[in-house]
Amino acid sequence: MSTTCEVPFEPLALDGSNYSSWSAHILNVLRTMGPSFERIVESSILLDDFNNLFELSIEELKRSICNHRVVNLLFRNIDRELSNLINKEDNLKDTRIDAHRLWKFIKSVCEENSDDED
Repeated sequence: MSTTCEVPFEPLALDGSNYSSWSAHILNVLRTMGPSFERIVESSILLDDFNNLFELSIEELKRSICNHRVVNLLFRNIDRELSNLINKEDNLKDTRIDAHRLWKFIKSVCEENSDDED
């Protein structure tokens, strides 16, 4: 008789040492959430510019909510030190609100750290 048990998931470490398993897990979660969520990894779904949430169409509002959910997912699953680094940097302001940019930034930090170790 087999039993189901959850394997504990570790947040992405600041040094990126667990990036490959972390990214596979996050991609799996995004696929489960739906195609709109998974698409964020490939390109931003946010509007280039908007001034007022009340002026958004229903579709634009849905994309904004989808983006926000993915940003929250990413921040919940990264190391606190990495999260603090992202939040403290003024030049990362746009990165903090765009899930696609956040994904790319995290990936670049992890690739940079892995290159440093070689």
